Amino acid sequence: MKNFSIFFLVIGIFGNKADLVDEEKVDEALVREFAKEKKAFFSRTSAKTGSGVEQSIIKLVSEFLKVRKNKESPFGPVREESDKGNIDINNSVKKKGGKCCF
Repeated sequence: MKNFSIFFLVIGIFGNKADLVDEEKVDEALVREFAKEKKAFFSRTSAKTGSGVEQSIIKLVSEFLKVRKNKESPFGPVREESDKGNIDINNSVKKKGGKCCF
């Protein structure tokens, strides 16, 4: 079994309550600038109306797939093969009582 330790990191900052934009307490421009500094994307959503939720998930997944395809994240190159930090599911530890744990 080949071990992989792949760091595909995509960060999304979601501003909920987009349906209450008239009551906004945080300047969206500041949030967008913060997201840019953190190499993240910003998206407005509303759990109440569902506005922006599907688009935000699509954006998150598409960014992840782009990083995976290019093997390059906004945080640097993606490391592929490593034996550190992986769990070998074929060699799991047995507890007293016979149940498996990791």
